[in-house]
Amino acid sequence: SLVASSDIPSNSSLFSIPLELILRASVAKEDKEYGPLLASLPSSASELDVLCLYLVVQRGMGERSHWAPYVASLPETYSDPLWWTGQSLHLIQGSELAEWAKEQERILRRLHNRYAARLVSLIQQHCNNWGSTCSDVVKALGDLEVLRWA
Repeated sequence: SLVASSDIPSNSSLFSIPLELILRASVAKEDKEYGPLLASLPSSASELDVLCLYLVVQRGMGERSHWAPYVASLPETYSDPLWWTGQSLHLIQGSELAEWAKEQERILRRLHNRYAARLVSLIQQHCNNWGSTCSDVVKALGDLEVLRWA
C-alpha cells in the first residue's frame, strides 16, 4: 500500500507511466510481426477491436510475448454479464442489463467472425517465418472464449 507522509497538493502527479509501457492499439499496430497484419484489417475495425485482437495474440504467444508479465497479471474470468450463463442470464431477462449483455455478445461474435478470422488467415500466410508461435496464436484467435477474455 501507498501512504502519504504529508498532505499532497491538489492536481499533483504522484507517479507517471511511460507511454511505451501502456498497451494500446497504436502499440499493436507498431508491432514488428503482427502490427502490419492488424493495420491491414478493414477500416471498420475499431481501436478497441485491434487492441482486443492484439491482446489475444499476446496471450497466444505466452512467455515469448514482450507483454507476457502484463497478460499474466490479468484475471482469467470476469463477473460481468458477458460471462454469465443459463440461470443468471434468465434472471435478468427483459431488463436493460440483459439487452446490454446481448449486444456485447453480438459485438464479440462480430469481432470473432469478421476480424479474428481475417487475422488468422493473414497470420497463416506468414507462419513459415514465425515458427511455433504461429500455431499457438492461431489457436487463441480461433477460440471465442479467449476473445471474450480480451
